[in-house]
Amino acid sequence: MGTEERKNELKMLLKIDQTKDRIIEIQKNMSQPDFWQDQQKSQALSQELSDLNKLIDKFESANSESEILELENQTLFSNEYDKN
Repeated sequence: MGTEERKNELKMLLKIDQTKDRIIEIQKNMSQPDFWQDQQKSQALSQELSDLNKLIDKFESANSESEILELENQTLFSNEYDKN
């Protein structure tokens, strides 16, 4: 399988389109005037936004064999039971 095919498969496995939608949703929440009133929730959403942006950046910049392999390995350990 070629690099482009692997990257297309990764796009589905990593749910890149849904991730971009979630980023937009979080950014809308963050623009609300009362966003920072709940410190725990706002910090958790800020961290989630940071993590999602890192994933998107990593995916979009992945062009080499090693970068794509790293993302493929990430899909193996992205379930809820693999977090720790």
